[in-house]
Amino acid sequence: MKWLLESLLKTVQIGSYDSINIACFKSDNREFFHFITRVLTFVEEVDLKRYQRITQELDWIVNQQALARYSGKYSSSLRMCSVGYDITDETSNDDVIYYASLVIHEATHGYIYRKGIKYSEENWERIERLCVAEQNRFLKKAKTMFPEIAEKYISEFNPKSWKYYWSTPSWKKLLHQLSRILRG
Repeated sequence: MKWLLESLLKTVQIGSYDSINIACFKSDNREFFHFITRVLTFVEEVDLKRYQRITQELDWIVNQQALARYSGKYSSSLRMCSVGYDITDETSNDDVIYYASLVIHEATHGYIYRKGIKYSEENWERIERLCVAEQNRFLKKAKTMFPEIAEKYISEFNPKSWKYYWSTPSWKKLLHQLSRILRG
């Protein structure tokens, strides 16, 4: 099954950046490529340690219609960070900083998984708390360049933010994803 998913990703691959493959299931894929390279460049400039984590833990960054805007997901089998990014006429520094912290969050999931800790109902809260802490560490460094923007994304971990993931049946989440795809 993994080879099938990788083959599918290769059909929508739009480029790569420092060993990370970039793919987009949406029509405005060139804009996404420019945006995500801007995100990665920003992380590299601000926080080399977390940039190295991204390059060590992710093989793919993929823009998916099935994900809601500003959301992300890590897939361990493909070492993939999926994001829900809607291309806009003008990409703001807000978007760059937000998605940089999101990619760091998802790469941290990869690091934890590689250390042999699987995401489960028993330990999800500890894992998410760590991922949010890594996000916040990056945002605190980003405050040196964009204090107002970075500050508004720094947040305390709140387990209620993950309530949808744990309380919604899989079939219902699938229906939500399909409706997003059909809306285009």
